[in-house]
Amino acid sequence: MVDANKVRENLEEWLENPHWAAYYNDAPSDKLKEYIALDFYYSETEEEEAAETMDAIEPELSIEDWKHLLKYSGNTPARAKIMKKIVELEK
Repeated sequence: MVDANKVRENLEEWLENPHWAAYYNDAPSDKLKEYIALDFYYSETEEEEAAETMDAIEPELSIEDWKHLLKYSGNTPARAKIMKKIVELEK
């Protein structure tokens, strides 16, 4: 299980940057905020449990959540996955 305190401590560091603070704070749902916090944590630790938890959250994300992720995805490999999820949810 991912240590929630470590995730929160890591999140606080990320939120010092206005860009990442907007990404997190403007998220349309608490579930997406949890996902983003785990993503920040995973990017620093590569802890497999964080990735597994993120995978478990993905089916619970709404189309608005996925569109928010797309807005901040930039030109990354994740962008294709995000766009695919949006298309699936629009059907």
